[in-house]
Amino acid sequence: MLTPGTDNTTGNSVVTPFPGNTDHADAPGQNTVTPAVFQVQGSMSTFGGPMDTGMSPSEGLALFDPQDLTDPRFEGLFLSDQPPDTTGLGRRLNPDKFYLACRWDYTVTSRSFLRNVLAFVQSVSTGQVEQASPVDWGPNTDTGRVADLSPGLAAALGLNTDDDVIITITGTSESFITPAAASTFNGPSGNSEPTVITTDQWGAAPASVSYFAQNPAAGIVIHNTQSANRDPLTGDAEMQAAAQLAQSIQNTHMVENHWADTGQHFTISRGGLILEGRHGSYEAARAGRVVQASHAISSDGSVNLTWFGIEMEGDNRQSDQVTAMQYTALVELCAWLMKWRGVQVLPIKGHQDILAGHTDCPGLFEQRIPALINDAGARRVQLG
Repeated sequence: MLTPGTDNTTGNSVVTPFPGNTDHADAPGQNTVTPAVFQVQGSMSTFGGPMDTGMSPSEGLALFDPQDLTDPRFEGLFLSDQPPDTTGLGRRLNPDKFYLACRWDYTVTSRSFLRNVLAFVQSVSTGQVEQASPVDWGPNTDTGRVADLSPGLAAALGLNTDDDVIITITGTSESFITPAAASTFNGPSGNSEPTVITTDQWGAAPASVSYFAQNPAAGIVIHNTQSANRDPLTGDAEMQAAAQLAQSIQNTHMVENHWADTGQHFTISRGGLILEGRHGSYEAARAGRVVQASHAISSDGSVNLTWFGIEMEGDNRQSDQVTAMQYTALVELCAWLMKWRGVQVLPIKGHQDILAGHTDCPGLFEQRIPALINDAGARRVQLG
């Protein structure tokens, strides 16, 4: 949490935003200043767009995903065509648009909050102010800078690299979705669908078959990976760790188990990222269907055909090690699986409940299944 009057990230002093500029300090017709939920002062640089060779050709953005290219709320931030020899969203940003990156604390300003808010950007030397959309996390702390701005925004403010700016985002406690959503950078925004990192995005190998049969969804099974209970990370570091886990699971399932692909439909990382498991799972789920999988033996074989399998990264055999971010993401995913299926409730069971004596998965998280059922059900009601 930022302490009023200080920037806890950089140690730079923070001044009152828009000194002497009541047009921006006060809402029209009001005499009170809307409190700042994020505020920092320091030097800046520029980033993004086809000419930014400091970004790798495949570099993405912390706050946006490829599917946002077709979202009318966000598509204006990007060029209509991907620049040649690039694949990432960073180089596809339209450098003439006004956007920025700061080192956000996602427990204070959640990813979903940042995607739907504008920041005030002020030149310290001239006092001029423009509004811009947060799109990424940065710059690296080693630069000593507090913000990266789009070339177009910097030009409009008459700024050159290392000039000082003040970045402010205003809001109130009502601006946040829930404390749980704000605790994870993958948190949902209102009733927007959760972000799912697809097999293409995490670098999955091709499945050994071209198509998996699909059936209407009948339930949800919760697993744990029985892998290390690592500390959650943020940004690119969490994405890298989650992708490595997904790749390792797929390799084990295909090479050692001789399965056609990853056994489960979804995996939730320690930091709350939701990753697609078996190819086609996400698209099928959004149509209320389950692709045939290999995650839970049942007496009649129906569970692998009609029940979603969700793996929670970690080992819960000695104690419940599911992180708060994982649980938030799990509740959200379960609620959306129900909504996509067009029902108010889908049964949720731990793996050990599918075939008695077959496994102890998901470990002691099994004791939280009743709470998960209640929390996912309550969230499903909110989704309408």
